[in-house]
Amino acid sequence: MKLLLKIAAIVLLPLLGLIVLGLVLAWVYVDSLAERGVERGATYALDVPTELDSADVGVLSGHVELAGLSVDNPEGFEADHFLTLDDATLDVTLGSLMEDVVEVPSLVLSGIDLHLERTTSGANYKVIMDNLSRFESGEKKEPDPDAKKFVIRTLRITDVKVHADIVPIGGAIGDLTTANVTVDEVVLRDVGSGGEPLSIADITTVVLKAILASAVEVGGGVIPDDVLGDIGDQLGSLLDLGEMGVGGVGEAIEGVGEQLGGLLGGKKKDEQPEQDVPEDPG
Repeated sequence: MKLLLKIAAIVLLPLLGLIVLGLVLAWVYVDSLAERGVERGATYALDVPTELDSADVGVLSGHVELAGLSVDNPEGFEADHFLTLDDATLDVTLGSLMEDVVEVPSLVLSGIDLHLERTTSGANYKVIMDNLSRFESGEKKEPDPDAKKFVIRTLRITDVKVHADIVPIGGAIGDLTTANVTVDEVVLRDVGSGGEPLSIADITTVVLKAILASAVEVGGGVIPDDVLGDIGDQLGSLLDLGEMGVGGVGEAIEGVGEQLGGLLGGKKKDEQPEQDVPEDPG
């Protein structure tokens, strides 16, 4: 009996060690894979370098935390970044993790800092939105066509700080030439459920459109009218959220006013105002 136990220990202990080592490596690999997937998806959609400091994937809990996302400014602009995100948390349905489409009950993005920079030769937000237009048109090849897609039941964006140049001279030259507004919260529901589930690149575009449109909504009287007009016009030329699979856009957007719903697809593009029909005098 002792001999059998000794043999079992000799055989099983190394095997157990290999299993533990494999689990540790899997945890590290999953985190690295998630980090790289976010960076590649955002970079592909925005066409500027994007970096993520860390990703922590709870394989058994279904809870994921992302920290320190930074989207570079396009070339020719001086601000340190176009957009940064402090952290993101999401909970996933464990049963869907092995599927091609992952069900996400909740995604919360918090602590966003956005710079709308202008120079005499252009604006960084125009460059980014032109890049979004090329992404939506399919001009560029999808970097990972077999990557997982997502359906997000509640997408909550909180604590957004927007900084906009008052005059088109560019550069961070002081608060006197910068308009600042804060968006407390925007909530989207059933993201990816109204059509095709969304890739990370698609989710990036949805989030950026919601942030820019919310800046238009709350920035009146603070952010220069020509900046707001430019953003609104370019949003109107991009796919609206309904076309991108956000179900019930008119009811899905919370935390901001009617204008945001309209900019993001709350109104049909071909919708015409009602005409008064004169009464028949006879």
